[in-house]
Amino acid sequence: GDQRKAKMDTLTAYKAERENSYIRYLRARQLATDGDLNTAESELSGILKTPELELDARRLLAVIYSLRAQKIPRLAIKAKEQAMLVSEFSDEADWFAQLLMAMASSVSDEPNFAALYADKSVWLASEDQKPLAENIALQIKNNAPMQWNFQRR
Repeated sequence: GDQRKAKMDTLTAYKAERENSYIRYLRARQLATDGDLNTAESELSGILKTPELELDARRLLAVIYSLRAQKIPRLAIKAKEQAMLVSEFSDEADWFAQLLMAMASSVSDEPNFAALYADKSVWLASEDQKPLAENIALQIKNNAPMQWNFQRR
């Protein structure tokens, strides 16, 4: 519950074991929460070869690239690439993979696909996941800037 202590603990762990993939993933999440998406991206790219964390790292990268592509359009390709890889790792009924495809399609100027993926994500989401899916779907349909809560569990 204490964010300041959590940040300090993560930093201490990172300084002690910079190559530990789990610590790097936690640091990437913290960096993303703090708005440092560029450094978070670098940390995540460094752990893509860790089988236990590859899917989580690609999920977070898809979100980061989708958000950054709103200002740097060339990153839309990376967003789509990561979202597609997540889809390959997931089954068709994975609401989150559909949500990532919606976000990536949105920044890739594919509004029809974005809306389809967003609707499918909302349809597949459980009751506790539905608010996030609906929120992103609404942002996409309204062509509003996408926002993401990295502190979400």
